[in-house]
Amino acid sequence: MVTSDKPATIRAYENADYAQVVDLFIRINRELAPPDMREQFELYIQTSIDGEMSRLLDIFSETKRSAFWVVERGDQIIGMFGIESRSDDSTELRRMYLDRRHRGRGIAERMLQCAKRGRVSLASQS
Repeated sequence: MVTSDKPATIRAYENADYAQVVDLFIRINRELAPPDMREQFELYIQTSIDGEMSRLLDIFSETKRSAFWVVERGDQIIGMFGIESRSDDSTELRRMYLDRRHRGRGIAERMLQCAKRGRVSLASQS
């Protein structure tokens, strides 16, 4: 676990975050890969980067009633998550990742609360 004076902040994703978001995505998926599935995870990682990850602002846009956020501590992105609209009354939590060194500190709970508030906010736009 990392200790820091700087609080973790949640903010909207920006194109400038892309490299750090992709790095986090790769690291966590490699951590999750069972030894006998590493090749499949590497294929999943590359497919995701070439597809959805390269178009986050398009996929998670307000016009589509979706949103994507990053969790930042200092100048480092330590987490990410989004909500994607599925219908007028439902959204799906997507791409929720938090660097393992920052787990167990209540950050994931804050991420979920932000996603819930974001869902309510997006629902009120329709």
